[in-house]
Amino acid sequence: VAITQGLSDSTTLGMGLSVVSGVGTDFRGAAGSLDPLAEILVFGANAGAGYQLSPNLSIGATATIAFGLGQLGLSSITSSTSNFGLRGTLGAAYDIGNTTLGGYYRSPLSIEYQRVVQYAASDFHDVSVEQPQELAFGLANDGLMGAKLLLAADVIWKNWADAETYQDVYDDQTVFALGAQYTMGALQWRVGYSHADSPLKSTLGSSLGSADSIYLGGATVPLNPVLVQYVQATNTQVIWEDQITLGVGWQMLPGLQIDAHLAHALENDQTVGATAVEASATHLGIGLTWSF
Repeated sequence: VAITQGLSDSTTLGMGLSVVSGVGTDFRGAAGSLDPLAEILVFGANAGAGYQLSPNLSIGATATIAFGLGQLGLSSITSSTSNFGLRGTLGAAYDIGNTTLGGYYRSPLSIEYQRVVQYAASDFHDVSVEQPQELAFGLANDGLMGAKLLLAADVIWKNWADAETYQDVYDDQTVFALGAQYTMGALQWRVGYSHADSPLKSTLGSSLGSADSIYLGGATVPLNPVLVQYVQATNTQVIWEDQITLGVGWQMLPGLQIDAHLAHALENDQTVGATAVEASATHLGIGLTWSF
């Protein structure tokens, strides 16, 4: 949810609320499991500004204050805690006729979840979980077929290998995305495709962030690569690589636009240690844009 306000022909301010990240699993009661339970939800309040330096070049910056909820359980011995974090984003766009070149840098976002994993009868680990820094470049052209066809391509690099806690289970990831939009009167028809390699790390250590042990069966159990691999298979199994998206936009009124999309991440399977993993995802989105 966001709102923007132009202050002049060259300056625009904006603010909004968004979901920054979300991942979670619940295997309590599953046969043969340690009853793992985990969930990370991060919400962001964003404030930004854009400035047009020249007829061709625009720059922008956004500050995000994030609120995170987290519970991290190799077993069911966990609790939900919360805290705040801060990140920034810088971006620029350059127009060359009907083609626009763009890019952005987004800083890491670290949130510390205090007393979130139990490792003794009355002791708990504090664990910092960091959303990775990102670097992205893209281009778009809207001059094809009488300016009815828009084509766009993006490359996004996610630095999981240096992100706190995620670095223990993920490697860096590059995402390639292609999209097209065709305008027919008041309707815009859209299709997209993206590819991202599975980020699961192959060489593992004996810790997850600052957690190097858990409380299990009334005793403190040290983590080892096999247990960390089990966390990969049960709590961080985002292994799908290919996603397709269909969308439509409708300009209902001069100042009112409705957009909707349906996306599906194709099912992928992978063997993680002793665990066979299958994962896919489907989501539906609907948006309303009101200009006044």
